[in-house]
Amino acid sequence: MKRIITKANYNMRPEVEAYWQELGVKKEEVLFVDIETTGLSARSAAIYQIGIAYTDADGEWKIMQWMCEHRREEKDMLKEFFTMVEKYRLLIHFNGTTFDLPFIKQRADRFGKIGIKFSSETAQMGSVLDERVSVDLLRLFSPLAPLLRLPNKKQKSFENFLGIGREDTMDGGTLIPVFCEYEQSGDVRLEHFLLIHNLEDMLGMLKLTELFAYLTLAKGGFDVTKQCLHMDKNFMGEEICELELSLHMDVPLPKKITCVEDGFYFTAEGQKGKAVLLLYQGTLKHFYDNYRDYYYLPKEDMAVYKSIGELVDKCFRQKATPATCYVKKEGLFLQISKTDACPCFYKDYKDKQCYTLYEDKLPPDILKAAILDKFPKKI
Repeated sequence: MKRIITKANYNMRPEVEAYWQELGVKKEEVLFVDIETTGLSARSAAIYQIGIAYTDADGEWKIMQWMCEHRREEKDMLKEFFTMVEKYRLLIHFNGTTFDLPFIKQRADRFGKIGIKFSSETAQMGSVLDERVSVDLLRLFSPLAPLLRLPNKKQKSFENFLGIGREDTMDGGTLIPVFCEYEQSGDVRLEHFLLIHNLEDMLGMLKLTELFAYLTLAKGGFDVTKQCLHMDKNFMGEEICELELSLHMDVPLPKKITCVEDGFYFTAEGQKGKAVLLLYQGTLKHFYDNYRDYYYLPKEDMAVYKSIGELVDKCFRQKATPATCYVKKEGLFLQISKTDACPCFYKDYKDKQCYTLYEDKLPPDILKAAILDKFPKKI
């Protein structure tokens, strides 16, 4: 079995370390994990390589790889791995919740069942992993895929978005016969393919933490610094009104993103961003909740409080219903989610889409919420 240690030459962004702190974990307690196997089933396949990333005494990220020259070395590799894991509190992986961690536990259990004993400190292999805080980067970053316009949620797709290059062109499946041949021949050229794939998986996971910046954005981590109204015409020559917003990101975005939806445009890079929201021009209705306290005046097409309605001839008033208890307002409106922070307007009583009146300027929190509403819904 070979052990290879490589300097990662990577500095973690401050917001990532802040995330660890939110979990109650220090940087030196974080361990990244990735495995390579001879198949998908832990019953019949073996782990032939484990990669980990950790910080050394100087706070520098290092990558260590255990590489089996023969699958009979798997037991010894697992012993060393579990001994290493015990020093850390947080395990980071990509799809490890579904694959890596269950696979490791099943393989460790198998050795126990056939009479191979681990040291007393690592006797309960499953509990060693279960007792650690676990963060699956796939599950964490998957909701970002629509916003980042990714073709799928594979690790390499996230890497491509961030501009992370690779020498490796293979995947775990295509490397299985490579390991089988390496196991027979010991060819160092084959060993290179096996090692570089795992090494770049580990380097990729470290760099994928830059995606925390987009999670911060999707949770409202930006400020509206300026708002400006523009009159324009659409492709049909109709006059439209757009609200252009200048934005400042709380956390710098490493790569530019652009989101275009119906009536919405968003772009951001670094700490600067811009959003354009289409405003609705026309007349909308604001509905009162306590309709029993109102009269509806059909001629005026509006509801008035009962004390005022009593002054109107009975022929020209009627008890308000939920659908007629409203006042009309003409102007410019911004599409928002229903909120108690400002009056809500609708096209009709059964209409689910809510608007707020735009008069000169709107509070930044309302504008921020309107932007977040336009982001892909899975975030």
